[in-house]
This record gives sequence, structure tokens and C-alpha cells, in this order.
Amino acid sequence: MHLYDKPVYAILRCMDTQTAMLTNVVEKTLQRKDGSGPFQVYEIETSAGTYRSRKDLATKLRSLIGAQIEMVTRVEQKGDWTNYYIDYADIASNQPDPVGQAQAATSNPVVQAQIAQETGPLAAEERKNKSIHRQTAAKVAAMIADGNPQTFWSNVADLFTYFQTGTVPGTPTDEGFDDIPFD
Repeated sequence: MHLYDKPVYAILRCMDTQTAMLTNVVEKTLQRKDGSGPFQVYEIETSAGTYRSRKDLATKLRSLIGAQIEMVTRVEQKGDWTNYYIDYADIASNQPDPVGQAQAATSNPVVQAQIAQETGPLAAEERKNKSIHRQTAAKVAAMIADGNPQTFWSNVADLFTYFQTGTVPGTPTDEGFDDIPFD
């Protein structure tokens, strides 16, 4: 598919990137409305909701039940039905430690002060901007992906860095050099 085959805005608008806890993978057999026979669907249950996926992705995700995953999702409206799909998912790089987080929050005053500091209006705006940058990076990376997950996530990281800092990844920087003219 060429980038200009569809309006980019329409494609990007319906995709989303999010992190959620994977709770179950269910294979269901449904009957077609026209009575032409059954078909299989694969439902992925997460803390963010239930989504449908391809068989190969559902098979992969069965081994990740109970883990936090990063996923690229989309919503499609088909007549009276709204369908929620996972197009890509993998284990998240940061897995939660619920016991450690609970203990740290209740017993460590430094952590409590950091949490209080991270809840102000500026921190909320920063979290919102980071979320937008992550989503946009994933959407653009999905559009230019060649089907290789490593390339996809590498592109996501590079695009996110660019959106956050304005720095083009892979370009040399002037850091460490002073403004002394050379003869």
C-alpha cells in the first residue's frame, strides 16, 4: 500500500497505541448472518477492553497472558457494528511490580513527594504531550512499516524522540564542543 492511496489523516485518526494488561485470549465460533456457515474470531481481553485479532497474533499473545503489553489498535464501523481490532502487540518493556509499587508508595516519603509533584497541571500537560507523541509515532511507524516488528519499534522510538525533542535521530550533535575558533 502506498502512503498516498488513502488520506493519511483518515488512517491515523482511527489507530491508537496503548499499554494494557493482557488477561485472556479466547477463540470463538460465530455464525454468519447469511447462514453460510461458521467462522472463527479471536478475542483478546485486556485491562483496556476486548479486541479482535488475527489468528497468528492471538497464538503469540497466549504466551503473554498476565503481562503488560503495548498494542496498536483501531476501531472500524461496519453498519450497525463497531469492531475493535489489535493490529500489533508485544510485551511492554516495563512490566509492573504491583507489590513493590504498593510498598514504595506507602513507606517511602521521597516516592510520595515525587507522586505529589507529578500530579500538578504541568506534569499532566507533559503526560498528555508524551501520550500524543507516542500515539503519533506508532501510527506513522505503522504506515511505513515493512512488516518487521524490530523495524516498527525502532521507527517508533526514533519518531517519538523527534516529536519530543525536535532532534533528528542519527544526526551528530555539537554537545561537548565549545565556541573556540580554530586557526
